[in-house]
Amino acid sequence: MMKNWTVKPTIRYLPAVIAIGIALGVASHAIGFESGLVESVILHMITALLIGSGLIFVVTNADLVSPESSESIRSVIFGLLFMVIGVVAAEIEVGLRTVFFGNGSYQPFAGEGIYLFDAIIAIILGFGMFTTLRNAVKPDESAGKDPAEHLEPLSTLPVKKGDSIHLLPLGSVCLLEAADKYAYVYNTAGEKYLCDYSLAQLENRLPRSFERIHRSHIVNVEHITTIQAFDKKRYTLSFSSNAVPAVRSSAGYQEKVRGMIKI
Repeated sequence: MMKNWTVKPTIRYLPAVIAIGIALGVASHAIGFESGLVESVILHMITALLIGSGLIFVVTNADLVSPESSESIRSVIFGLLFMVIGVVAAEIEVGLRTVFFGNGSYQPFAGEGIYLFDAIIAIILGFGMFTTLRNAVKPDESAGKDPAEHLEPLSTLPVKKGDSIHLLPLGSVCLLEAADKYAYVYNTAGEKYLCDYSLAQLENRLPRSFERIHRSHIVNVEHITTIQAFDKKRYTLSFSSNAVPAVRSSAGYQEKVRGMIKI
């Protein structure tokens, strides 16, 4: 299945991250931790930029990081990623201090306790973002979303087949898969078509039989025949046609999948 990494949320939050770094630099100088204002602002701004942008990128692409693993293993992986981001930022800060604001020659990993400090900060901030930033930022849904109030429900989907546009009856659609600003559509025969609309544009215009189970997947519940638990929060859904690939739900949509199971 196609997976798409995105940097748009990271770029969108860069001004805020830079502003936080500048504020920390000014505050650090004001209370006496840093002797030079310019040095303090530059170092804190770069450190905030490295840690902040790194964490935002990982968190907003979290569904693509080891999706087959259990939640406990994923937590360990994320913790290590956050720690690495903190250590790398600390090493760059040490190098900048030495080369541009110090009197000695640069020596790798000579920053002593700064590595542990930045690693802990990165881990705390990283896991904190899971309950805030990920819920607020949905990159493939944030742009170009049409207001549903004045749009008619769909009965067919316009899909490309060669140089022609075909109107595919929704009853024959099993799965819609995100493809950047577009969507792939699978019918009951397992045929795959490209649709010029994103999942965000289609979601609120589809019948109630269509449910979003993942940032990248919308399924037609009428064609789901098997729902198998993958772990405590995620499920594997299979279709009546073996030609259509099975898909896995994400933890954020677990209630929707559980709703399919209830009678």
